[in-house]
Amino acid sequence: MNVRHHKAGEANEPTIHRVNDDLEYSVEIYEWSGTSWEPYVADNVQVQFYMMSPYVLKNLSTDKKGSYFTAFKVPDVYGVFQFKVEYQRLGYTSLSLSKLSYWLFWSCPNLKCS
Repeated sequence: MNVRHHKAGEANEPTIHRVNDDLEYSVEIYEWSGTSWEPYVADNVQVQFYMMSPYVLKNLSTDKKGSYFTAFKVPDVYGVFQFKVEYQRLGYTSLSLSKLSYWLFWSCPNLKCS
């Protein structure tokens, strides 16, 4: 399972995001065909950007090769959020992914606030 999130236009996953950052989120999903892992293709996979309840709920687009992705703006709410994918499909094991992402409560250039 390959899960990534980063600021729009950047490749590396930051340790800190800020309010109103533009984010990109992606996840790769594969299924066992009986002999090998093949890309899973569906049009109803969603990600939640969650703090006590979903602040953002987005359908994920797919490249039909197992990769699902979307982009959104971090809400103007301070706190600790997590990315969540909860996917259930008849005949498949449930998929439950969760990744914490920590947010600053203030804006500090280069993290050097006094």
